[in-house]
Amino acid sequence: MRTKVYHYYEECFRAPIYLLCPIENNAILPTIKRICGVSFEKPAENCDANAIAVSNSHQRYYFIAMRRMNRSVLVHECVHVANFILQEREVPISIKEDEVQAYLVEEIYRNLSRLFKQTRKEH
Repeated sequence: MRTKVYHYYEECFRAPIYLLCPIENNAILPTIKRICGVSFEKPAENCDANAIAVSNSHQRYYFIAMRRMNRSVLVHECVHVANFILQEREVPISIKEDEVQAYLVEEIYRNLSRLFKQTRKEH
Protein backbone atom coordinates (compact mmCIF):
# COMPACT_ATOMS: atom_id res chain seq x y z
CA MET A 1 0.00 0.00 0.00
CA ARG A 2 1.45 3.36 -1.04
CA THR A 3 0.85 6.23 1.37
CA LYS A 4 -0.78 9.34 -0.04
CA VAL A 5 -0.09 12.68 1.62
CA TYR A 6 -2.66 15.48 1.50
CA HIS A 7 -1.64 18.90 2.81
CA TYR A 8 -3.81 21.81 3.89
CA TYR A 9 -2.61 25.04 5.53
CA GLU A 10 -5.15 26.47 7.97
CA GLU A 11 -4.62 30.21 7.50
CA CYS A 12 -6.32 31.64 10.59
CA PHE A 13 -4.23 29.60 13.04
CA ARG A 14 -1.20 29.20 10.72
CA ALA A 15 -1.37 25.44 11.07
CA PRO A 16 -0.05 22.96 8.48
CA ILE A 17 -2.35 19.94 8.55
CA TYR A 18 -1.61 16.66 6.80
CA LEU A 19 -3.82 13.70 6.00
CA LEU A 20 -1.84 10.48 5.49
CA CYS A 21 -4.19 7.99 3.87
CA PRO A 22 -3.90 5.12 3.27
CA ILE A 23 -1.07 4.37 5.67
CA GLU A 24 0.06 1.39 7.69
CA ASN A 25 0.92 2.01 11.35
CA ASN A 26 4.61 1.19 10.82
CA ALA A 27 4.85 3.93 8.14
CA ILE A 28 3.45 6.78 10.25
CA LEU A 29 6.63 7.82 12.05
CA PRO A 30 8.94 7.64 8.99
CA THR A 31 6.43 9.64 6.92
CA ILE A 32 6.17 12.35 9.57
CA LYS A 33 9.97 12.51 9.84
CA ARG A 34 10.24 12.91 6.06
CA ILE A 35 7.74 15.80 6.07
CA CYS A 36 8.95 17.85 9.02
CA GLY A 37 12.34 16.39 9.93
CA VAL A 38 11.26 15.36 13.41
CA SER A 39 11.86 12.03 15.10
CA PHE A 40 9.77 11.31 18.15
CA GLU A 41 8.94 8.37 20.35
CA LYS A 42 5.19 8.05 19.90
CA PRO A 43 4.47 4.40 19.27
CA ALA A 44 2.04 3.78 16.45
CA GLU A 45 -1.07 2.40 18.06
CA ASN A 46 -2.85 -0.55 16.55
CA CYS A 47 -5.92 1.37 15.45
CA ASP A 48 -7.46 2.62 12.22
CA ALA A 49 -6.56 6.28 12.72
CA ASN A 50 -4.37 8.64 14.75
CA ALA A 51 -4.19 12.39 15.29
CA ILE A 52 -0.65 13.54 16.01
CA ALA A 53 0.90 16.94 16.71
CA VAL A 54 4.69 17.41 16.45
CA SER A 55 7.07 20.38 16.36
CA ASN A 56 10.42 21.14 14.88
CA SER A 57 12.37 24.31 15.70
CA HIS A 58 10.27 26.38 13.26
CA GLN A 59 6.74 25.04 13.12
CA ARG A 60 4.06 22.91 14.75
CA TYR A 61 2.62 20.23 12.42
CA TYR A 62 -0.66 18.34 12.69
CA PHE A 63 -1.23 14.91 11.17
CA ILE A 64 -4.18 12.61 10.70
CA ALA A 65 -3.03 9.12 9.78
CA MET A 66 -5.68 6.69 8.55
CA ARG A 67 -5.38 3.11 7.29
CA ARG A 68 -8.27 3.74 4.90
CA MET A 69 -10.64 6.60 4.24
CA ASN A 70 -13.69 6.63 6.45
CA ARG A 71 -15.44 9.98 6.59
CA SER A 72 -16.88 9.56 10.09
CA VAL A 73 -13.41 8.62 11.42
CA LEU A 74 -11.94 11.61 9.57
CA VAL A 75 -14.39 13.92 11.39
CA HIS A 76 -13.41 12.27 14.69
CA GLU A 77 -9.70 12.89 14.02
CA CYS A 78 -10.41 16.47 12.87
CA VAL A 79 -11.88 17.13 16.33
CA HIS A 80 -8.61 15.98 17.91
CA VAL A 81 -6.53 18.20 15.60
CA ALA A 82 -8.81 21.19 16.22
CA ASN A 83 -8.48 20.64 19.97
CA PHE A 84 -4.65 20.45 19.68
CA ILE A 85 -4.62 23.76 17.79
CA LEU A 86 -7.02 25.54 20.13
CA GLN A 87 -5.38 24.26 23.31
CA GLU A 88 -1.91 25.33 22.13
CA ARG A 89 -3.25 28.81 21.39
CA GLU A 90 -5.09 28.93 24.72
CA VAL A 91 -8.50 29.34 23.13
CA PRO A 92 -11.09 28.33 25.74
CA ILE A 93 -13.43 25.47 24.87
CA SER A 94 -16.46 24.61 26.96
CA ILE A 95 -20.09 23.65 26.55
CA LYS A 96 -20.93 27.37 26.39
CA GLU A 97 -17.91 28.33 24.28
CA ASP A 98 -17.62 25.75 21.50
CA GLU A 99 -18.35 27.77 18.38
CA VAL A 100 -14.69 28.33 17.47
CA GLN A 101 -14.08 24.60 17.86
CA ALA A 102 -17.09 23.75 15.66
CA TYR A 103 -15.98 26.14 12.91
CA LEU A 104 -12.39 24.87 13.00
CA VAL A 105 -13.45 21.21 12.82
CA GLU A 106 -15.72 22.06 9.88
CA GLU A 107 -12.92 23.95 8.11
CA ILE A 108 -10.35 21.19 8.59
CA TYR A 109 -12.77 18.45 7.52
CA ARG A 110 -14.02 20.35 4.47
CA ASN A 111 -10.52 21.06 3.17
CA LEU A 112 -9.04 17.62 3.79
CA SER A 113 -12.13 15.93 2.39
CA ARG A 114 -11.98 18.13 -0.72
CA LEU A 115 -8.29 17.33 -1.27
CA PHE A 116 -8.94 13.60 -0.89
CA LYS A 117 -11.90 13.68 -3.25
CA GLN A 118 -10.09 15.85 -5.82
CA THR A 119 -7.04 13.58 -5.89
CA ARG A 120 -9.16 10.45 -6.31
CA LYS A 121 -10.92 12.03 -9.31
CA GLU A 122 -7.54 12.79 -10.95
CA HIS A 123 -6.46 9.12 -10.85
